[in-house]
Amino acid sequence: MGLPKIDLNALTDAERLQLLDQVWESFRQVPDSLPVTPAQRAELDRRQAAYDSGDMPVRSWQVVREEIRSRLRHDP
Repeated sequence: MGLPKIDLNALTDAERLQLLDQVWESFRQVPDSLPVTPAQRAELDRRQAAYDSGDMPVRSWQVVREEIRSRLRHDP
């Protein structure tokens, strides 16, 4: 099955972000579908440990996404 052709240049910034959000959500729902190298696994484990111990500041995806959208609305 081939991928549908999408002219990304014809999409607005908001539409491309929405597409990106949908693709990311599809991976989030089935995380084992992404191949991970041993080095990437080690980095993920390090970051998870920092998160679990409270040593990593975090922001929700909703907050980050809104910051990106806000910047796109205000950039020339």
